[in-house]
Amino acid sequence: MPDPNAELSPEILAMIKEQEALVPSAEERKVLLTSNITGDGDFDGDHLTKIAEERLEKHVKQSRLPVVDPFDVLGDAVEAAEQEREDIFQDDIEDAERNQVDAFSETSPLETLGDAVDLEETLDQALDEQPPVWDGGPEVDPRLDSAIEKLTKKHPRIAMNIRLLPHHEGLDLPEYKTSLASGMDLSAAIDAPVYLNSIGATVVIPTGIMVEIPVGYEGQVRPRSGLAAKNSITVTNTPGTIDADYRGEIKVLLTNLGGRRFMVERGMRIAQLVIIPVVQADLNLVGELSETERGEGGYGSTGVM
Repeated sequence: MPDPNAELSPEILAMIKEQEALVPSAEERKVLLTSNITGDGDFDGDHLTKIAEERLEKHVKQSRLPVVDPFDVLGDAVEAAEQEREDIFQDDIEDAERNQVDAFSETSPLETLGDAVDLEETLDQALDEQPPVWDGGPEVDPRLDSAIEKLTKKHPRIAMNIRLLPHHEGLDLPEYKTSLASGMDLSAAIDAPVYLNSIGATVVIPTGIMVEIPVGYEGQVRPRSGLAAKNSITVTNTPGTIDADYRGEIKVLLTNLGGRRFMVERGMRIAQLVIIPVVQADLNLVGELSETERGEGGYGSTGVM
């Protein structure tokens, strides 16, 4: 595999150099092997752990570096790599018991650290929305796939205050039904059914909520496609505009464009609220406007086909 230390910072290289002092020599390996296999052939891991802890404590006392365990920082990536290394180590122990040879794997623990650092740097690149580079193998690590998906498959978010009125009690908060939905559903906060009896009938439906839209944004109340397609129910002033300085209750104007009677019930999702950026224009009074190919061509000037 590539040298895991090739792209590391001086601080990490210094830490790695000191970590190398913890790797047992060949002679120490044989001693540890023979001293940690009990009479019944089982490997005494507790004894080896105690020896390792004593060596680490002595190393830390002599070290001038901060006492920081890099494996704690690197987290799950190292744990997964270490688990794989433990499995290999156990296989080596079993081979040693059969063949009476050195039981320690030739794989340096620093390779595990190097792989983990590579993974951490790759995830940092994903967070910066740069093309990912994965040096841990021929295939992209699934954890990196998950990180990229979370970063790229979502809309930007803003915080918005909402106040619930008494007649909203028991109803769901407006919410986005899918991860990439543009609008959050608004529900009817009514006590009794309301009917749109015929074509052109219009009613005002309260939602029981008040919002504080951030400056630089507006709210648009739009029809729900399901109600329009199946029942010919739409929002009369679509899209209804909610300004950032409006502090009243959001109400929805519903109109029946079909010939069938339609009933609105409490809790029915009747419209959707979309929050979008807006700008204001500073008007400049001029005598002439710039010329364009279209000019003053208005309704139908471009044809229908």
